[in-house]
Amino acid sequence: MATYRVLVTAQGPRLTGDEEYARLRAAGVEIIQTPRAGVHSEAELIALLPGTDAVWAAPDVYTAKAFAAADRLKIVARWGVGIDSIDLQAATRAGVMVTNTPGFTTDSVADYAFGLILDLARRLTELRNTLRAGTWKQLWGMDVWRKTLGIVGFGHIGRGMARRARGFEMAVLAYDPYVDPAVARELGVEMAPLDAVLANADFVSLHANLTPETRGLIGAAELRRMKREAFLINCGRGPLVQEAALAQALREGWIAGAAVDVYDIEPPPADNPLLALPNCLTLPHSASSSYECARAINHECADQLLAALRGERPRHVRNPEVLVT
Repeated sequence: MATYRVLVTAQGPRLTGDEEYARLRAAGVEIIQTPRAGVHSEAELIALLPGTDAVWAAPDVYTAKAFAAADRLKIVARWGVGIDSIDLQAATRAGVMVTNTPGFTTDSVADYAFGLILDLARRLTELRNTLRAGTWKQLWGMDVWRKTLGIVGFGHIGRGMARRARGFEMAVLAYDPYVDPAVARELGVEMAPLDAVLANADFVSLHANLTPETRGLIGAAELRRMKREAFLINCGRGPLVQEAALAQALREGWIAGAAVDVYDIEPPPADNPLLALPNCLTLPHSASSSYECARAINHECADQLLAALRGERPRHVRNPEVLVT
């Protein structure tokens, strides 16, 4: 008979987590998958959390009311990095540990984001769509070689982008007020104010965490500072960018194009203007969707869940004050 109940809302373990599911079951865990994967609302969690010891979590909306409904909950183990949808103070008051998996998505997301740079520069998706439509023609793009990459947010993934840019002999500018410039210099990167990054980069790639400070960071004024021939790539968080301003910038030619993997609302509604713009490459939040990445995150999440259920301290506890007795 199972000793613990683990609720799974995340999609990753459902698709790639059989090995870790087996490990959890061998430890006396009953795995309960919600009817659908992905973000669950406060109301949904209030109905799901009673009797649950742990959650293997998507970016669900954890509020004080949701935690109040959790009579046995010990840990919310986030599959991925972002914890902006979790009220950490409420989690701490409820005695619930919140963990995530920093660093485990670095290579997957950096590969993906750099691939989007190549796609935008050489118009690869446009070429494919043109040929499939029965038209044989050339579309002229631009080289990536020795251009300037601007990185907003110089954490694990931002640094992964800088390492990839070396292979293309790109100049790299980065904005992150919390990073020691010496760290950037080791990677051949120049730290600069946001305005300078935007004004000088041919490609601007967003990798900042979503905080009150960074919400809406890229709006109309910032987009107007970019070069008309520049491209914006967002594989960070949707609300880093003001979507209405980006749509206007793309329609009116303030910038050449954009690649967007994340949105204010996910999945984006059909009337989201970005979906219809020919110079916006829109994708379904897939930057971390590689098998290698998923297996690593699954293993780390399972480790954290098991540690919490055994009464031990998991790695990467984001509200460590909950452990103070």
